[in-house]
Amino acid sequence: MSMSAARTGPRTSSAAGSHPTTGNCLTRVEDFDLSRDEARDIVATLAIRMRSWRADFVADGVDDATVERLARAFSKDLD
Repeated sequence: MSMSAARTGPRTSSAAGSHPTTGNCLTRVEDFDLSRDEARDIVATLAIRMRSWRADFVADGVDDATVERLARAFSKDLD
């Protein structure tokens, strides 16, 4: 058993569990000493902030080609 598994217990993985969805994030809130409500508030705040990622990058001088290349790293739900 790895040290990581010994500390946190065995981790299971499934195809659905590997997607960065809000639901998947909320399954491990106890690992961060958060309540589900606290975690939901953090996720909502981050989502609001991240919605302007494209405009923020452009305002900081990132060229269009780079912005388009980076777009795949951001959820389409943020556009």
